[in-house]
Amino acid sequence: MGTLIVRALDGFAYFLLVSATLVMVISILLQVFFRYVMNAPLYWSEEIARYAFVWLVFIGAAIASKRGSHIGVDYVVMHLPEVPKNVLAILVNLLVLFFISCVIYMSVGVIKSNMTQLSPAIRIPMGYVYMAIPIGLGISSVYIAISLCTAIQSACRSRYS
Repeated sequence: MGTLIVRALDGFAYFLLVSATLVMVISILLQVFFRYVMNAPLYWSEEIARYAFVWLVFIGAAIASKRGSHIGVDYVVMHLPEVPKNVLAILVNLLVLFFISCVIYMSVGVIKSNMTQLSPAIRIPMGYVYMAIPIGLGISSVYIAISLCTAIQSACRSRYS
């Protein structure tokens, strides 16, 4: 059951990532074509590309969380014995989950207050752009919670073996 949920979440995250990338690339290509070939620039394409990039960043950060690909200084951690390494991983994951929870909580207010503000060119509520924050960080939090459970299991195995 758990792996089915994780696979569904993976599929959703990759779908959003690919969609945001395609929207960004297509809108930029359209802008280049219309500006330089047709000599009639599109007024909305740069805005769409910018908003797609925001989604790309937050969903990409979630996928990087799953892979453990975020930048980190791990020289000291790599040289620790197994038990302290696992304890440190648990503490770091708890700290990251706390930070993500705070940002998600604060972003809900930002989304609500920006649902009435429309984007200049395409006239969509800016709250939809800001929804990338809680969605991307929510996906990240699931992956980090899984990493936390793995670290706890490793710590228990190391301690009792």
